Amino acid sequence: MNASALSTDGGLILLMSLADRIQEVLDASKLSVAELAKEAGVTPSAVYQWLGKSSKEIKTIQLRPALLIERKTGFSALWISAGEGPKRIEARIAVPPPPPADFADSQKPSESEWDMLRDMRVLPQQEREALARELHNKADLFRAYTTEVLRKAKGEA
Repeated sequence: MNASALSTDGGLILLMSLADRIQEVLDASKLSVAELAKEAGVTPSAVYQWLGKSSKEIKTIQLRPALLIERKTGFSALWISAGEGPKRIEARIAVPPPPPADFADSQKPSESEWDMLRDMRVLPQQEREALARELHNKADLFRAYTTEVLRKAKGEA
């Protein structure tokens, strides 16, 4: 284990390196390096660099690959990227049914939506804007998909 030590109030806390966390993800998920690379949207070379098994070791991972790995394996993106928080996310989020037409006018934010807003506010502005763009893009794709499904269900080929 390539753990680094952090001293706090006289105590010693061992932190796993990125290489150790990625290796744990690989071992637990039974994915190959190539499969993990594909899921994370990176090259196998990048995964080998995260693992420290290359001439160039990368000791950090960007948010997007960490989130994609989280989606596939259930390991928390925060834990993968920073070694912080719980290792695994507690619940997978299912795709909800499409919202009603008057959703924006009639619905108050749920507790999880407020949590998401609070979480976004701790990120740097550039990261917030990138996440907002990605969310808008996903919502547009979802709306287009549901429109197509409803159109086909009504027999409008």
